[in-house]
Amino acid sequence: MNSSTRNAQRSFGPDDDPLQKRVYDWERACVDSRARPEIMSRDECAAFIRLVVRSRAISVSSLRFTGTGDCYATPGGLISIADWGRTKHTILHELAHLVTFPDVAAGEPAHGESFVVAVIELYAEFLGLDVQDLSRSAQVFGVLTEKGAARLVRKAPSVPYCDLDW
Repeated sequence: MNSSTRNAQRSFGPDDDPLQKRVYDWERACVDSRARPEIMSRDECAAFIRLVVRSRAISVSSLRFTGTGDCYATPGGLISIADWGRTKHTILHELAHLVTFPDVAAGEPAHGESFVVAVIELYAEFLGLDVQDLSRSAQVFGVLTEKGAARLVRKAPSVPYCDLDW
């Protein structure tokens, strides 16, 4: 996927994310090819984010749309989406970052195994992709280990939080 968390990494995690390119390659080959990304309107993006946030109890503090630039999430809960990234794929990718910022704070790369587990769960739930297929392909691309794949268990969502007023 063509999204970036460089801004968040500068302020929150390691500048050098050795898995970023491999994760993007895996997403392009194994996610985008199975569920074609379609550009949504800004209102559709906001509605989709609300749906995911309510379903998965992900804390989002604000949403910003930009005409150009990178798509990213910050530890404070900001999601920034460039016009080119107004797809369910990119939104789920950025929401997975919000879920895994504690792992990044503990030293894991921003696109590390916790991120891959989180994004697979989101892709399965909200794009209808098969968890096992995503898990196997992520292992082939070297972004998920067997131990990580074993973590792919459906978790019950907790109480959602969203203070977005759009």
